[in-house]
Amino acid sequence: MEQNLVACANRLTPIISHYRWEGEIETAEEHPVILKTTASRQQEVIDRIAQMHRHKVPAILAWRVDAAHPAYAMWVKAETLA
Repeated sequence: MEQNLVACANRLTPIISHYRWEGEIETAEEHPVILKTTASRQQEVIDRIAQMHRHKVPAILAWRVDAAHPAYAMWVKAETLA
């Protein structure tokens, strides 16, 4: 948020994830975060998270928004300087 890449961040309750990594089944606690930004800032956000993340292959996913309340969309755009 300090770099104006996202307008809002929601930190969710920790979850337990099960996954295969380097041939082994792993279990780990993860802390999902929802970051709200514009489509034009999306790749910058992904790149910045990847730089900061401690995992070699962080789970960084993006969902396109088909519709949003106009005032909210304008606020996100203003906050991200997009």
